[in-house]
Parts: sequence; structure tokens; C-alpha cells
Amino acid sequence: MDGKLRFLVIGAGQRGVSYANPVSQMPKAAIYAVAEPVNFRRQHFGKTYIWGQDGKPAAGQEFSDWKQWLAWEIERRELEGAGKTVPPGVDGVFVCTLDAMHVEIMLAIAPLNIHVLCEKPLATSLADCMSILGAFSRNPQKKIFSVGHVLRYSPHNQLLRKLLLTDRVIGDILSVEHTEPTGALNQFKRSRKPKQASEATNCLACPYERQCQYSAVKIYDDARLAVGHTHWLNHVVHDIEDTLHLSGVDAARRSLYANLEQDYIKGVTPDEEIAKRPWYGRCVYESDNDVCDDQVVTIKWDEDNQSPLYRPGKLATLHMVANTEKECERRGIIYGSHGELSYNGKTIRYFDFVQRQETVIETPDAPEFEQKIKSHGGGDRGLATAFVSAVRAVERKGVEAEEAQGEFVGCTLEDAVRAHAVVFAAEEARRDKKVVHWNTWWEAKTLQYEIESQAV
Repeated sequence: MDGKLRFLVIGAGQRGVSYANPVSQMPKAAIYAVAEPVNFRRQHFGKTYIWGQDGKPAAGQEFSDWKQWLAWEIERRELEGAGKTVPPGVDGVFVCTLDAMHVEIMLAIAPLNIHVLCEKPLATSLADCMSILGAFSRNPQKKIFSVGHVLRYSPHNQLLRKLLLTDRVIGDILSVEHTEPTGALNQFKRSRKPKQASEATNCLACPYERQCQYSAVKIYDDARLAVGHTHWLNHVVHDIEDTLHLSGVDAARRSLYANLEQDYIKGVTPDEEIAKRPWYGRCVYESDNDVCDDQVVTIKWDEDNQSPLYRPGKLATLHMVANTEKECERRGIIYGSHGELSYNGKTIRYFDFVQRQETVIETPDAPEFEQKIKSHGGGDRGLATAFVSAVRAVERKGVEAEEAQGEFVGCTLEDAVRAHAVVFAAEEARRDKKVVHWNTWWEAKTLQYEIESQAV
């Protein structure tokens, strides 16, 4: 590998590809191994990023799941410790599996004391987040730990942060309004199901399909396959791109529809069977989605005149809303003591109260491939670059992990866990219809975790 840093990707889906693509283009880093249970996806990933279209995986480069890799790595280290010649290991791991799998993986690999980038969320409960923090904090030699908060690393948001905190173009921040539109393609309940759909539970058997804006046929065929746009289709049918190129659009359509027509019967199909896979052709009104489609979170900070840097009180409202024209094109307005700033992911505009002058800055577009896979405005590349740069500083330049973590990643694992905790607090406030007071809430949660962890 010519001295390159070596990385393993656990989970070769859309998120794994989003990180593998920029890493594979770095001159001093490489994707070295993959752990993925779906054979086609694993092979396609390996040929694209590791062993090439005509090559074969070397020992330690291909695993059917993360447990197989873990067992192999433990044995490899034992043999290496005994003086045996062994294949090289990896310097770091990208964990890109389903959310609910993160905690098991993270607790299992923590003793390896390896550099880790874990896709967000770190875990699906605060207790699991705290468990991961505890497991990695016990390692005597610190390593780099990143969480997939990719938007922090997009060129737009990096510039936004610089303008606000370094250049202070609007002075002290006083109020924030942020909106995230999710795009009108999810969040439904049965009571809103069109009467014309009758008792149909699958789009391919629905009499209302041609009139329904949420038809799986419209979403995956009309808007994608029929016009040669295969983005997201590989999540429905893993090998659809190969089928399209080798056998044509009719064969690809048959493969797509064979997947879309699959359905389940509530009360008959076992719950574990329903839960373990997506049902892309299932009527959205007949599904079990209970995610919020409209939520406003308000956060208030009191004035801080005790710290060396005076901080005035602040108020922020975060609005997540479905049923929008725009999809994930975030926008907002930030009000300051000396000016006002607005942003939309592409353009930043700020107005200076003193000079009575407007400044408009256009941020550059992400590369074409990253636009295709929805790369969070370049944030996927930005995070991958930050993580790899931090690992390189530690492994090749002798920089202490804590220093590299601060310089390149910009936050610690504890910071990331606290950020998750804010979200759990917001959900508790929504669910229980109450105001959550952060200091009291956080003290209670950490005490509860300490008591429960000692009892285990």
C-alpha cells in the first residue's frame, strides 16, 4: 500500500460509498477492506474501491460481516504478537451499518483501540451513547473518534462558521431560525389514506396507484428507471445497474417490480420478519412509520457574564417539516448585535447594520458524483478528509490524538454524545409536552447511567 493509511468499511451501502469515494481519491490513504453481508454489494464495493474489476481480494480484505472481521483481526494480532508473519491490519474503521447495529459493533471493537468514524446516530438511545463513550474512554492510548455529523464539514457550513465565529460579521449571535425541509416523500398515517385506494396495501395492486403522488411505481420507475436515473434504485434491487446495462431496461423493470410487489400481512407475517427489511412497494398509508412530519424545537441560552468571553442570551428555533417542495435544502436566518445573516446551503448573505452594506457569497458546488449520491453539500468528503487527516497526523507525524482530534475533527466523542443528548432531551420535551431544563436533566441522566452501569 506504499505507506498509505488503510481503512475498513463496515457496511457497503450508500453511506459506506459516500466515504469510500473521497478516501479512494486521497494519495496517502486507501480503502483496504470491506465487511458487508450482501454478496453483490460487497463484490461491487470491493471491485470499485479495493481489488479492482479484474482482481481478487487478498487475505484480510473481504468479510461477510463485521463479526467475521473482528474474529480475523483478533487472531491476526495474536499471531503477530507470537512473531508470525501476518497480513497487514487497518489503521481505522468506518462503521456505516443500520443505526440499531452501531452500539453492538462499537462496544465490540472498542478493545481494539483503533481509529473509528461511526455514522450518525452514534446509537438510538442515550444509554447506548453513554455506553459507547464509557467503552472508548477506558482505552489508555487515545485514538481518533469521529461521528458522521457531515453537515459540520460541508464547505458552506465551514464558511458559515468562519463568518459567524471567527470573522464575527454580525457581532454577537442573538437569535437563530433554522428550517430543514424533508421533501414530502414520507411520514403518513392510515386515517389519511385516499378512499379510492380501498383495502390495497401494495402499490402494484392498488386501483388508485396512477393518481397517488406517493406511488412506488412513480417514484422508482417513472422518475428514475424510465429516465435512466438509477440513484436509490440499488437500495431496492442491489444489482439493478448491472441488469440495466447487461440485459436492458425491460429486465431491470421486471427485477424492480418483483421487489416492489413483495408485501406482508399484519397479524400473519411475523413481526421480526416485517422489521428486518424495508418494503419499498408497501402503501405508505399502511406502513408503521411514526416519525414526526412537523416539529419545532426551541432552545434558550441564558446570558453568560462569568466566562472571560461575554456571551449574551440567545434563542434558537429549529423547524423540521415534511410536505415541502425542497428536499433537504436547509435554510435559515441568524440575527446578531451588528448584523443579520441568511443562508440556504448555496448562498450566504449578510447585512452590516453599521455600514448599511450587503455582502453575498456563493459557495461552490460539490463534484458531480457527490451531487448524484446526495453528499450533503460536500460534507461527506469534508468529514472523510478531516478524519483521515487526523488519523494521519497521529500515525505518521506523531501528533497526540487529542491534539489531532481538536485540529481536524473539531470535537471530542464526549461533545458528540452531548449533541445526541440534546436531541433526546428535545424528544422528551415533545413527547411529554414539557420544558426540559438542560443542567438538571443532564445531571439526572448521567447519574442514572452511572447507577445502572455499576449494577451490571
